[in-house]
Amino acid sequence: MLCTLIQNKIDMNRIQELEAEIQRIKKEEAESKKAKYQHFVSKYVHRAHTSYEKIVGIDRIDTDEFGDEVVFDSIHVYFDNRGDEYNNDASINLQGWGQAYAEELEKQLISQEIFNKALNDCIDLIKRRLA
Repeated sequence: MLCTLIQNKIDMNRIQELEAEIQRIKKEEAESKKAKYQHFVSKYVHRAHTSYEKIVGIDRIDTDEFGDEVVFDSIHVYFDNRGDEYNNDASINLQGWGQAYAEELEKQLISQEIFNKALNDCIDLIKRRLA
């Protein structure tokens, strides 16, 4: 009986060691994936006709059957000035976030000039609404 208890204790210690090793490997893989997509940081994306974002950090990468999905922190500029009463809105969120498949993000990259124009237009619309 004592031998069985000792063997169980050894087995439990080994299980804990293996679990810790699995967690370490998962953490390394997650960091490696984040590093793979660091080139998106400080880039600008236009993901919808009213949405402009500057990516300020990579939170994590989720992978599924469709590919790697980048979850990021961003400065989000929402600007809709189509002129009618229902489409006249603007906002700037300094703590925004988004997610998109890496392949799609590559297609949605825009220049800093385009982002700055949207930001300035957004600020101008806000100023006009406040006047």
